[in-house]
Amino acid sequence: MIDFEDSSKFVKFSQEMKKLHELTLKALIHFANIDKDYDERERSIVKNYAEKNNVTEYYGVSVFDNPAKSKEEFYKIVNKLSKLELGKDYVLYNLMHHLHEMADADNLIHEQELELLNFIKDKLSPRAHSGIIFDKIQDEIINQDYSARVTVQALPGFGKTDTIARRIIKLYEEDSLRADEIMCVSYTRAAVKMMKERLAELLKKEGKKFPASIKILTLDKYATASNFQMDENYSVINYEYTWKKFIELLDDESKFDWRDSHKQLKHIFFDESQDILNTEITRGFKTQKQPRREACEKLIELASKDCGITVCGDTLQQIFGYTITSKDEDKRMSLLQKLEKDKNIKSFELATNYRSKNSKQLEMIEDLAIDIMRMDGNEIKNMENPLINIANRSEGNQIFYAVDNSLVLFRQNKDVLSASYNLQSLGKDYRLGIKPGILESYYESWVYKFFKYFHENELDDVNRKEFGEFFKSLPARYQLNKNIDGIWQLIYNFCSSGEDTVSIELFNEKLKHSSNKLIEFVSSDYGFRGPKISTIHSSKGTEADIVNIDNYIHEKSISNVDEAKVAYVAISRAKKEVKIYNQSSQKRWKTSAKFKRHYSCRSPSLNDSRAILNIETGIKGDYDPISIVSNTLKLSEVERTQDLLEKLYVGNENFRIFAQRQSLKKPFRIFLSDHDEHKHKLGNFTDEFSLAVNGITDQSKVIPNSFKNLFLIPNQINDIHLMDIGTYKHAGDLDELPILEKYKKIGCWLYPVFYSLQPFVFIRKK
Repeated sequence: MIDFEDSSKFVKFSQEMKKLHELTLKALIHFANIDKDYDERERSIVKNYAEKNNVTEYYGVSVFDNPAKSKEEFYKIVNKLSKLELGKDYVLYNLMHHLHEMADADNLIHEQELELLNFIKDKLSPRAHSGIIFDKIQDEIINQDYSARVTVQALPGFGKTDTIARRIIKLYEEDSLRADEIMCVSYTRAAVKMMKERLAELLKKEGKKFPASIKILTLDKYATASNFQMDENYSVINYEYTWKKFIELLDDESKFDWRDSHKQLKHIFFDESQDILNTEITRGFKTQKQPRREACEKLIELASKDCGITVCGDTLQQIFGYTITSKDEDKRMSLLQKLEKDKNIKSFELATNYRSKNSKQLEMIEDLAIDIMRMDGNEIKNMENPLINIANRSEGNQIFYAVDNSLVLFRQNKDVLSASYNLQSLGKDYRLGIKPGILESYYESWVYKFFKYFHENELDDVNRKEFGEFFKSLPARYQLNKNIDGIWQLIYNFCSSGEDTVSIELFNEKLKHSSNKLIEFVSSDYGFRGPKISTIHSSKGTEADIVNIDNYIHEKSISNVDEAKVAYVAISRAKKEVKIYNQSSQKRWKTSAKFKRHYSCRSPSLNDSRAILNIETGIKGDYDPISIVSNTLKLSEVERTQDLLEKLYVGNENFRIFAQRQSLKKPFRIFLSDHDEHKHKLGNFTDEFSLAVNGITDQSKVIPNSFKNLFLIPNQINDIHLMDIGTYKHAGDLDELPILEKYKKIGCWLYPVFYSLQPFVFIRKK
């Protein structure tokens, strides 16, 4: 636990921010007075700034009847701002932004105004002119020697990813490290994806390309890849086996090749390190050990003496402590906590919030951070529920009012299931944010379009211009929220074939043979549109303008450190607003261990003769992606279905999806019926899914023995919920599969992505 004394840094930061807002407000007023005309539009800008940043509006303008005096005062204020601990570039760039708004209020920039703007511009660093701003602490971290060993604590939204991305660029460009001498490992896939995107974004601003050979990957993937590298017979069984073999590799002094390659590294980044723990997860009667922290300590120990280390995270976001069974304090520490105690490692804390656009939201997050640091043991002393004030301002927002691209967070998985069921029942689209392994990860649909487009145009290599033309040819839905430059850069990183070209075949092979799908091209969420629903634990690494939180935190007292951290993670996802709402109905879900899915059931009664089984449909292994392009189908009907999936806008109400089977032992065949009542074959559910339906029917006792002779198990499923359209890419040899030749040549195809808590209504015999 961080000592309370550390909270002084947050207090100091708050004081500095208050000075920033007060001085900026005065600078705006003096700036407006330069032309002797402080009009209503300018007054409105000042008023809005004062209200937004919770500072008292400054009414001393009446004494500034002399523009020369205002000019003099303006220069003094700028010099005061430059000396704030927040960093000169940061405060002056912030001021420039607001001054431009003020200057544009009358649609004319006066000569005097331009002089003041140029005065500030001359004080900015060259980098700031391109809009790349880092504060004083960030700059110090970025400019550390390549061999420096540091820890970086950063609250959510405080610019950690930007700082590390810039540090990587500096190591590569200024310190002349080779790209393959730099490695960044993270606990989460979301953090890996974000780091790559941010690197590409920063480099694009500078007109540079992403160094392809920099290793940026999850810690789990690095362990798996290392095991494969040293043992060709290695196979992925589970996480426990992966980590057991990786620790054995790290301890084996005979593995000279691996050790030599590791010693070539000149800098290693460990991201999200508050979650790098020696976990022990109990499933049933078996405990699985995953010694991630131990492995990272060994990686540091085995690195060369001049290898730099940067360990990043936020101790306040460590919410996976429940996975540690040991009572030993040392064994309970994360990698971040452990290394912060090392006197040879320099520690930094980032101080500026770049995420939150709402000053009250920012204040609440900071207050909660300080409260957590006050905690003694497991009890929170005199801690007011941090969400009560927000809840009082809310209007009891129900889940179906949640807007697109907002986050809807719950404490438990069962509540996510209920929310999914409620949204589906209301006919509202949604996205899921859940742990990998439960649902099948899938490549976005543009990937298939990419291969089809260039296959039809008979191109082997593609340049940036051709790639841009391809994207412009896509329907609008494919282009939504897409960073085309970022996507191109990522493809180029994996399969460049020249100065400005990529090899289509190499890209095809990379996707096909990746042991774990290339997450850069995997859909970030399960689903295409709507609010994203998730547990708070699974939301780490994400953000949204609006975050809706289940009212459990409001109603349930937060009485220990772990729950306070969970609340902290939840509210810190928000950039603008946090809302508290009530889920309209709660449904009790059971879990089938045998069939690895949730279900609920309603047995028939005297008052209601229906029998209904709600069963989780669309989890990993439920759908057969080969079946949609099977060589048992006619090419013409498969092509029509593929064309339909290309054009289909998820959320369109002009179609319905259902599934039928001929008998209990046969798989369900899936059909889409459009508004013209044309039926399209969407492939099949697997035999395993049929067995699960039959098995849970028997397991659940949805039909009591006294009613057994009155009901039939249904052979039709209605109103199947379509989440998205994905690209299927088989990891093996397509030639060996019973699919149509056309799709063997293209190398992939489109397929529907389903997920629902599907009601099966049992048929009553006549």
